[in-house]
Amino acid sequence: SATSQILLYGDHSQAMWAWNGSKWSELSGSGGPSPRVGSSMVYDSALGEPLLFGGNTVTGYSSASASQAETYTLGAPLNDLWSWSGTAWQQQHPATAPPARFYAQMAFDANDGQVVLFGGAVNDTADIADTWVYGPAS
Repeated sequence: SATSQILLYGDHSQAMWAWNGSKWSELSGSGGPSPRVGSSMVYDSALGEPLLFGGNTVTGYSSASASQAETYTLGAPLNDLWSWSGTAWQQQHPATAPPARFYAQMAFDANDGQVVLFGGAVNDTADIADTWVYGPAS
């Protein structure tokens, strides 16, 4: 909301994209999360930065294989938290963190100034239905 854009993290491609309402632009940046699929992302207006959480590790992905049948291998779920400044990724290290998961849902609660994370999957056959908050009051 700060830049009137929609942001997209390319998961296994590790690309960051912005949609301004009429076109997509790839954003340059440094550092960043490892390749993954199923991560969750939300804009934290209290911090003024988007946050990315978790996902599932992925190996064997290359941009050349992106247009072909999926050839990458999924690994373990992650529980890392990253913030995006607009030019660089920074890993965050909260005192407590949800268990590793992928395909969780995240939203920003403006009333409490916190990010809310709900559910997700811990493997191919098990989902979880817990709720976590991240922010000043957590």
